[in-house]
Amino acid sequence: KGERAARHEKIKKEKKLEDVKKQIRVEKKGIKEIARKEREILAGLDEINKGLAAKGEEIKKVESSRAALDKEAAAAGAGIARLEAQKTRLRERLTHRLRAMYKMKRGDTVRALFSSSTPEDLGRRHRYLTLIMDSDISLIAEYEDNLKELEAELLRMIILTGELVAIKRDFVSKKSEAEA
Repeated sequence: KGERAARHEKIKKEKKLEDVKKQIRVEKKGIKEIARKEREILAGLDEINKGLAAKGEEIKKVESSRAALDKEAAAAGAGIARLEAQKTRLRERLTHRLRAMYKMKRGDTVRALFSSSTPEDLGRRHRYLTLIMDSDISLIAEYEDNLKELEAELLRMIILTGELVAIKRDFVSKKSEAEA
């Protein structure tokens, strides 16, 4: 009976040992699964960090572009202001010249030219009238050039404003993506 009890005790211990070994295998398998999930999570976090760094670089590029466009828009604004002031001055000069021409009426120029008493006086008057006409032609050309340049600067400003709006949208979008 004693031997039987000892054997029974031994079988119980072996079964218990087998149960413990089985439990250890289950626990090791669980630990391996947890380690695998940890690696996946760490890889995912690494991808997120890389994505954040890339978005950060994109945001820096957008901010740099915005700063360059702001600078260019400021220059265009200054150019427009300068051209507007020049246009006002030219318009005043042109208005003054047109009034003077109107006051001279038709034919007064010819009378002034041919009312000279000497050929030298006629030559001098002709030179003066030619200089005045050349000056008037130059003034009109300068005014036309100013208008063309002003129109080009205004168009440039419209384009820059559109680009700034697009960059602002891009910045907000990239910032939202980075925050998400």
